[in-house]
Amino acid sequence: MEQFLQEIFKKAKEESGEESLRKWAEHISDYLMEENRFQLSGKTLERYYNGETTPNGEKKNQLATYIGYASYRDYLITQHKEDQTEEVENMISLKVKSKKKVLTTLLVIFPVLFGIGYLGFSTGREECMVWKEDHFEIAACSGELLEEEWNEYRLENFKKIEVNPETEFFDNGGRPKIWYDKENNIFTYFTAPGINPETEQTVKQITPYIIQTHIMNKK
Repeated sequence: MEQFLQEIFKKAKEESGEESLRKWAEHISDYLMEENRFQLSGKTLERYYNGETTPNGEKKNQLATYIGYASYRDYLITQHKEDQTEEVENMISLKVKSKKKVLTTLLVIFPVLFGIGYLGFSTGREECMVWKEDHFEIAACSGELLEEEWNEYRLENFKKIEVNPETEFFDNGGRPKIWYDKENNIFTYFTAPGINPETEQTVKQITPYIIQTHIMNKK
């Protein structure tokens, strides 16, 4: 694991041209968010580097993609680590167990969910909302395209907007005020976290990397 992390931060140092751990970590974090739609904070990455904790599960796989591997398992095989066989077998075993657990859970809850969903749509009560170009509007549940179950927070806060270099992207505490989604290399921006109803993808919080490369430098 130590060698794995060393390779990752070495690449971040070379790519970013920076000399500080914080900048390397931010560079890796921005890459994972932009390319893989995976959120891993710079602070967490710094703790990995300092040996305070180690990545596990999907975090290892995501970090492996940064240095050109399909997964952490692919990295282990390529590097011919002595403990590769045991770790790979453990990973496969856990994956099989996880699939069995998910299947069992689905078999239990599917009839319940189906019943609830059917009742919701069959009653025609106004407990749904529909996406209209850049915002949600309350509507009777009918099963039409871009329809969702009514959610007060999304109804009031989730809107698509245009942004420019003058947009206020963060509040006074440094928390994001803008989120974005990318489809076919086209960026769209929103005023709250959640799912983009047009692409069904989870929107990501804005970062200095996105602002600088896709907004400030937009021609």
